[in-house]
Amino acid sequence: MKVLFTITFPVARFNELARQGTAGQKIGAVVEATKPESIYFTGNRSGRGAVAVYDCADGSQVPAIAEPWFLTFDAHIEYSVAISGQEMQKANLGDVIKRWA
Repeated sequence: MKVLFTITFPVARFNELARQGTAGQKIGAVVEATKPESIYFTGNRSGRGAVAVYDCADGSQVPAIAEPWFLTFDAHIEYSVAISGQEMQKANLGDVIKRWA
C-alpha cells in the first residue's frame, strides 16, 4: 500500500541545523534510511516541508518511517493511505453504496 507523508519542518530546528551546515546531510541520511518511492520538497505550514510517498507492506512500517523525521527535525507528520485507480476499482464501491446508501 502507498502511504503519503506530509512532513513539516519546524523553523527553529531547521534553522539551527542549517546554521550548523548539517540540514542537507541529515535530510539525505533520513531519505537514504527510509527509502521513499518519491519525495518532493515544498513549502508547508512553516514554509519548509516535504511530501513523500512510501510503499508499505502494512501499517507497522509507518512508525519506522516517521521516527527519523521526528527525531532528527522535530517534524510534524500527517500521513494517509493513497489509493490507485486500480485499487479503487477493486473496492467494489457500487455494492457498498447499494448496501449503505
